[in-house]
Amino acid sequence: MKLLKILLSLCLTSVMLVAGPGSSVLARSAGNWPDVDSIQASAFLVADLEGGDIILDYQADDIIYPASTTKMMTALLMIESDRLDETVIVSEFATDLDYDMAKVGFLPGEEVVLSDVLYSLMLSSGNDAARVAAEALGGSIPGFADMMTQRARQIGMQDTIFKNPSGLHDPDHITTASDMLLLAQYAMKNEVFRDIVMTDRYVMPNTNLHPFDAWAVLQNSNQLLRFGDLAYQSDYYQSYSGIKTGTTRAAGFCLVASAKTYDDREISVLLFGVPYYLPRATLYQYAYTLFQEAAERLSLPAEQDVNDPEDRNNGDDTDQNQNETVNGEPVEDDTTTEDDQHDDSGSMTETTVDPDQKDNRQDPADNTGEAEKNSSWKIVFFVFAIIFVISLGLAAGKIIRSKL
Repeated sequence: MKLLKILLSLCLTSVMLVAGPGSSVLARSAGNWPDVDSIQASAFLVADLEGGDIILDYQADDIIYPASTTKMMTALLMIESDRLDETVIVSEFATDLDYDMAKVGFLPGEEVVLSDVLYSLMLSSGNDAARVAAEALGGSIPGFADMMTQRARQIGMQDTIFKNPSGLHDPDHITTASDMLLLAQYAMKNEVFRDIVMTDRYVMPNTNLHPFDAWAVLQNSNQLLRFGDLAYQSDYYQSYSGIKTGTTRAAGFCLVASAKTYDDREISVLLFGVPYYLPRATLYQYAYTLFQEAAERLSLPAEQDVNDPEDRNNGDDTDQNQNETVNGEPVEDDTTTEDDQHDDSGSMTETTVDPDQKDNRQDPADNTGEAEKNSSWKIVFFVFAIIFVISLGLAAGKIIRSKL
């Protein structure tokens, strides 16, 4: 078994050496994703989160069930209450939930700080946390639900009615994708809200009934945040930035998500009613497709490979973005990038070019030839690595057979 692990490790090392630093770009462009036309959902909407400009939508004004994306409003009211430092006592009702309902694990009589309740609400989507918040801030579930609906009207959500703080199914607990976009826009302007929905993990501190720290380790239910760098890479988006998931049998899989582009725009995808019988991963595959479609429609700038000389020089062989001199004085080129001004030590250097020496600059084609040489050496190295691993395996096999 140890010998097998060593052989596998050597093979992986060889592949990584040959793949080189550009392998992540190749991985990002590979793979098959659903078409927009194949998306099964009750409604979806893609928009510029800051400006609200609609990029694409489907039944965005139809009535849908929001499931736990409801908790965006619950969280907003908690933050706006300015009571997050307050300690409250968990009621028995707050913990009286069916076994298959998401919960953190609060106990009746437990003394908890509302800030911890907030993280429990938004990361692990705890329905017990939602009830604790509602009772603390609204006196009762119906009282808090009225506060939620009233706040929705103030934001402009005209087709939304909240009946509980969690999104557990109620036929009268309704909204639309258009309304939820308004909520996402408003909530993400709040820095506390934004920081929480972008948090990956949170450790619960001890309480009177949970005497040890880390009695609950919360992990964000949004897989775009958790696995974005691994499974949902995109040339157009530099990071995912929120927001909330939701699931009930009646509502299906739901997601309100956002991502930052390479020109610092924030695009939001709101996706509701993905059929419950489909694999949960389908929700994120659909979201990825919608993000990509939005990027193409907006002609968003893609990430450039900094190792590619054509990207650094914008494909212009005649302009190396050097600082020219006029009458002996350096003239800064407005298109010079910061990377072009750094020397190998990382310090900034100002470069002037003698007009008589312009023709002596290196031809980018020479760089291409050098890259081909490097690629050939990698292939040779890879072949020798494979031969070495096979030889090692044969030698090990002989040793093992001689001892038997």
